Amino acid sequence: MKILDNLFDPGPDIYYSVKFRNVLEDHLTWLKSHPDNITLTIEPMMAYKYAGDIVGVFQENNVPAHLHWIAMRMNGLINPSDYTEDMTVLIVPSRATVDKLRNTYASQSKLKK
Repeated sequence: MKILDNLFDPGPDIYYSVKFRNVLEDHLTWLKSHPDNITLTIEPMMAYKYAGDIVGVFQENNVPAHLHWIAMRMNGLINPSDYTEDMTVLIVPSRATVDKLRNTYASQSKLKK
């Protein structure tokens, strides 16, 4: 087992840029109601275990790291520690939906240069 195999993959840098996160915030209402969203049902014991740590919940449910922030926002959280044990149903955007926004953002950014 190589140590590099266990490293956390944060995903593409664009998902962490302030400008792209502003775009995601602008589309938050649309994202929340998108038909391709994934609904995670969290077992009460897992919710209790990860109270105050939504990242742990996302990791346990194999949500890609680059979607953690937008999924957190879609569930009304500002900080990962805002997660409480009574939150047993979470919505997560589909990767394809967020990728479409990213592609549109990236192509518009190139046009403005």
